[in-house]
Amino acid sequence: QRACFGVGPIVSYMQIDAAKIADAVPYLHGIWSCLLQLGIATSMLYSVLGPAAFAGLGIMVAMLPLNVWVGKKQAVFTKRIMRARDGRVSLISEVLQGVRMLKLFAWEPPTLAEV
Repeated sequence: QRACFGVGPIVSYMQIDAAKIADAVPYLHGIWSCLLQLGIATSMLYSVLGPAAFAGLGIMVAMLPLNVWVGKKQAVFTKRIMRARDGRVSLISEVLQGVRMLKLFAWEPPTLAEV
């Protein structure tokens, strides 16, 4: 199954997966603490402002579709960047493989003479 992918995509996927895991770990507690903070903040605002506190909560809920739309656009751009990164990593790997071959077979002097 690995044969259908080149070196570039595999390296890119490993880098991106490691970055996603590293970025996600600090935010895992946000799943439960976000709801708790929202409830506490809304109750505190309600005690100060009364029913007007729910206007801010309503605006936050109304903005959720915009956040989803922006997230989808960001995913499209990330896919484009991944394709460009795969190409770049493949090219660099190919160049480095060529340099390795030059060094392995001691073809440096003849190659320098041609260049």
